[in-house]
Amino acid sequence: MIDIGVVPTADFISSPDTGAELNIPQAVVSFVNLSNDADAYTWIFGDGGFSNEFQPTYTFTEEGEYFISLVARTNAECADTLVRGPYNVINLHNVFIPNAFTPNEDQLNDVLEIVLFGVERYNLEIYDRWGKQVFGNNDSPTTFWDGKVNGQPVPEGVYVFKLVYDDPQNPEADRIVRSGTVTLMR
Repeated sequence: MIDIGVVPTADFISSPDTGAELNIPQAVVSFVNLSNDADAYTWIFGDGGFSNEFQPTYTFTEEGEYFISLVARTNAECADTLVRGPYNVINLHNVFIPNAFTPNEDQLNDVLEIVLFGVERYNLEIYDRWGKQVFGNNDSPTTFWDGKVNGQPVPEGVYVFKLVYDDPQNPEADRIVRSGTVTLMR
């Protein structure tokens, strides 16, 4: 009878967990190694990247769906492999949407300015808490909301936005829709 020694068990968890959408450039995953009876580890990240660290942190730089493999090995070359995924990495085209602005004419944050790198046109609509539209830029990326309706300041508060823009990597695709809130403070 041949004794192969201890057989390792590969296991891990991650933060965020599988299935979460990871947005470039902050597509970072931290791994916690829960393997047993192993002496060496190889992490394969599915995009050509790898690590031999015990508990690595990895940043994805390309859009895609990735499956992570952990190979746990003993010094006697017994191994076990665990594959988890998918990790969905998306690129939101470097969209910056402020969560607040202060239209008080102090020359600092006086307008709500959405920044979309690589996007030539977008439609921005702003609604008050009753659902009444208070602003629309009609696909003009140089028109910003100054916190006024018909020249009159609107009250402080939380407003809802709807942002619609073309995917610069796939112009034939449906337009991308994002929504959220922005706080107006004076």
